[in-house]
Amino acid sequence: EINLNNNEKKVIYINGDSFVEGVGYNYEDTLIGLLDKKLSHKYLILNSSVTSYSPSIYYKKTQHFINLGLKIDHCLIFLDISDIPDENFIEENEDGEIYDLRQEKTRKSIIKSNLYSFAKIYSNNFTSGKIISVLREIIGNYKSKLKKKFLASKKLNVSFFKITDEQINLYKSTHIDRSMWTFNKKYSDKWKNKGLAKASTYLGKLFELLNENHINSYLIIYPNPGQILLNDENVHEIYWKKWSSDNNVNLVNLYKYFNKISKEEIIKKYFIPGDVHWNKKGHYLVFKSLENEIFNNF
Repeated sequence: EINLNNNEKKVIYINGDSFVEGVGYNYEDTLIGLLDKKLSHKYLILNSSVTSYSPSIYYKKTQHFINLGLKIDHCLIFLDISDIPDENFIEENEDGEIYDLRQEKTRKSIIKSNLYSFAKIYSNNFTSGKIISVLREIIGNYKSKLKKKFLASKKLNVSFFKITDEQINLYKSTHIDRSMWTFNKKYSDKWKNKGLAKASTYLGKLFELLNENHINSYLIIYPNPGQILLNDENVHEIYWKKWSSDNNVNLVNLYKYFNKISKEEIIKKYFIPGDVHWNKKGHYLVFKSLENEIFNNF
């Protein structure tokens, strides 16, 4: 619980998805935890970041808190690669409320919804249901592991029986569908144009809202492992550099902080093995980068 109109400290309000939420790590080891430790004597850090959030939700959630009366002095918006595909599934109704098409589709499928509810009750309350649930998870994980191993060996041109865990993890971290739109034509055709258009619209509304309320704001971009290893054109980076310039938005570009050593070494050093998210060192790198770009001037 917070005081909406805090007179003791200035407020830094933060938008982002799972990267900034800090999945997998204790708060004090995440980017936001590190910022909090550095600035808590003078600033109240409010992190509204949640897994799978994207610009439409950044805008609506920030608008909601401003309408409640929350006084914000600084706003940081972390724009992830996956935000662009995510915007393809967000729609707005006649009342201006946003919803996720995937959830709406599930709700409308009464039979599927009832079966899911029954399965959940069965697995939570009966021993046989728990056993089936655990077995399904074990089998599913094993199948997924074999599939990823096969795809990695094919992509890296290495024998299925000789490929290493490190090579498999490199493939897994760089070939996640929601980050492949920047270098894979299949996913680019599927998500790029609509996603960028919608992200641009909602970010435009968000920065307009922030400016109206005299809130100092920054758009922050950073690469995922796929962009580091495979995206030579830097589609995401180039697009938002131009967009920020055209819309007079303060852009903090963290791409340069992820290119100081070889590409594979960067991924190994700063990201969770086989995953797109920052590890502990990655959170610290982003913290020090932001310290250099923004906070040393606060």
